[in-house]
Amino acid sequence: VARLQIERADLSKELLTIDEVAEMLKVSKMTLHRWDKLGILKKIEVGGKRRYRKSDVEAVTFNRK
Repeated sequence: VARLQIERADLSKELLTIDEVAEMLKVSKMTLHRWDKLGILKKIEVGGKRRYRKSDVEAVTFNRK
């Protein structure tokens, strides 16, 4: 049980909300939705909420420069 809680805590640090990602990348939520459809930055559904992997967001940031 403790291991599962640790894994969940690590995962929550790795996953970002749509608001966090939009702010980080300086794009709109609609752009993020479009990028998901185009495969540029795929979302993850967690409990019915849209999340993004931090590593994926960082990769997009790197590729935009």
